[in-house]
Amino acid sequence: MEAPFSAGSPGGDVRVAVGGEFPWFCEAFKGTQEILTGNESFLEPPAQVQEVLSRLARAGHEAFIVGGALRDLILGRPAQDWDVATSASPSQVSALFPRVIPTGARHGTVTVRLGGQSIEVTSFRGRTILEDLSHRDFTLDAMAYDPRSSSILDPYRGKLDARQRLLRAVGEASQRMAEDPLRALRGVRLAAELNLRLDEELFCAIGEAAPWLRRVATERIRQELERILLVQNPLWALKLLVESGLMKEILPALAQAEDFPHSSWFFETVGLLPGRASLRWAALLLGVERDFSPLLREGPQESLAQRAGEVLLRLRVSRRQAEQTVRTLYHHAISYNLPWDEAKLRSFIFQAGPQVAQDAILLRKATLQAVEAPREALCNLEELLGKLLFILSNSEALSKMRPVLTGREVMDILGLSPGPKVGEILAQMQQAVLSEPQLNQKRTLMEWLLEKRGGLQDADSK
Repeated sequence: MEAPFSAGSPGGDVRVAVGGEFPWFCEAFKGTQEILTGNESFLEPPAQVQEVLSRLARAGHEAFIVGGALRDLILGRPAQDWDVATSASPSQVSALFPRVIPTGARHGTVTVRLGGQSIEVTSFRGRTILEDLSHRDFTLDAMAYDPRSSSILDPYRGKLDARQRLLRAVGEASQRMAEDPLRALRGVRLAAELNLRLDEELFCAIGEAAPWLRRVATERIRQELERILLVQNPLWALKLLVESGLMKEILPALAQAEDFPHSSWFFETVGLLPGRASLRWAALLLGVERDFSPLLREGPQESLAQRAGEVLLRLRVSRRQAEQTVRTLYHHAISYNLPWDEAKLRSFIFQAGPQVAQDAILLRKATLQAVEAPREALCNLEELLGKLLFILSNSEALSKMRPVLTGREVMDILGLSPGPKVGEILAQMQQAVLSEPQLNQKRTLMEWLLEKRGGLQDADSK
């Protein structure tokens, strides 16, 4: 399998090496950006991390900084999550610190809470740090900072790969993927997230690993896929999932879409939206409808919402997030032709809910951008979004959308018994309040009901 992305990356320039070493940008613990060129002694982790390393060393254990923080610094990114690898066992680590959470004790990992910071401490996989590094997936993660010598252990040339913006497996790529097929998805995410090229051998191994994902827990796949959706450049990552064959395994409903992936405009839609999971899930799942056309569809999208809900259920997305996504898809195909008067917009907010109403307009606008709809349509939606946000900013107006009279009060006023007729009257009263908010006072609504009573009863008898 040819690696179509091996000669380039998803965008951005490649940093130039300075003084024979890759520049380090230590924003995580410096007030200003400082470039380190070949002098690892300048690495100064947060005080809490240094304290963890120091206590382990005083107790006679080896301890090294590993993982994402070290990788990110070498790539010129701020360090966030700090990880420590040690010769100590989880119980030995726990004995040294007052607050330890057994986050993954079965796999040798505990989380030390110190000074408001969490540091993951993991026992060596093997007897030594070098043996531990040999079990890691990618060379950029197979480095370790030794605080005793202020140097980096780099047995797999991770720093060189960082200079070349290259993601490469430790040892044989196919073996790394076989050990944990989820590494295939993680490789795609890291390439997009860190702006890296994929090594050709790794790309081929990722494709070969696609069928093996069937033996990976659904929750792990969903978590990694969601992280892919939330990267800054999801379009490149999603196309890579298609080219590698991973998409057919994790989201077969998308791969069944007509003319997929050549008509996958919904991939572009994902990247045009704010980085919220439910909203980006909605954009991706536009592709489950084979003949969905953003320019032709208008009104509630029941079939699309149902199919998307089935996919989210299979992926075990949380109920709350799934409901938000499904409702956004159901409501999003609103008319992009103005005018939308305020009463109609209030009615839409009431039916969809404030957040879904906002997300629906954002999704509608992004889909039309992706298919290069007329500029007038996009301007209309922008104006509509502005009106909606203005209404949502008025909490008093929102509170008045629901009639102040209850169903029981309506029955008492009109002398009715429970039944369908009461529901119809409540619906008409709701619409009246949305159209004329000034009606929403008990005395005024009572008068409205009595005045309309004859018409309401006549409508019911027809």
